[in-house]
Amino acid sequence: MDFKTKEEIEAINKAIRERSRYIEYLRKYEEMPLQSPPWNTERRLAILGIGGVNMGYITKEEIEAIRNEYLDIRDMLTDKVKIERHKAPAGADCLLKFHVDAPTYIIKGAGDINPVRTDYIDFYLKINNGFPKVKPEVYYEEGRILASINVYPVSGSQCIDDWHYDEQNAGMNSTLVGAVKKTLMDIIHEPSVSNYKSMANSSLSSWQETLTSNGMLPTCPLSRLIRTGNEMKAARSSSVPPLPAKRPAATGTNPVARTNPPALPGRR
Repeated sequence: MDFKTKEEIEAINKAIRERSRYIEYLRKYEEMPLQSPPWNTERRLAILGIGGVNMGYITKEEIEAIRNEYLDIRDMLTDKVKIERHKAPAGADCLLKFHVDAPTYIIKGAGDINPVRTDYIDFYLKINNGFPKVKPEVYYEEGRILASINVYPVSGSQCIDDWHYDEQNAGMNSTLVGAVKKTLMDIIHEPSVSNYKSMANSSLSSWQETLTSNGMLPTCPLSRLIRTGNEMKAARSSSVPPLPAKRPAATGTNPVARTNPPALPGRR
């Protein structure tokens, strides 16, 4: 490319410097044990003013919010739930896939009113641009949709309730942790999350009510998928380095082994 002015060259050099600094920032927060950076490439380029993509900005606060939520989700889950990171589609900052090793029921899609029992299911969590102000999405793979009154059979989208975000009252805000937990509860058909007053798939209402009344739902204990409070604390503390070992007890005159400081020398 032929740059005609000094200003154009300086603008390119500035973009390169900004890009390098931003990549270093991403590396600093790259603590997710997954394969590739979660941030949408086009969106990253838009931040740096490279590539002519106009998708707005992903702020430091957005990155920090996604990272913190991910770590909380990771600590919450047992080894029966595996997380993979996939390339984020346009309009999203991050896309996570959850493989759930638990008994449940699935349908192929709209019109299927004969759920089939299975030993596993996968769902996706799409974190959209503007998170946490913008609601994320949860959905299932085509042809393997959760059989539940809380799941839309056409799109395969999971109902995760209304999304609430208030900067002034963060304690009442919706979270990714809550969305993932409710999805897992719905996967095992925990009755407390079954919303019969506003159903996404009313054709499964009779089927789900019958299995629940017959004691066939939930399909397994929630503890199979989600750790208890004490287990979560243990998971968090396992990542904290241990305190240094105590010095050995005093033996002989070895100054390194003494637990008490030596006496001061006498005055001459």
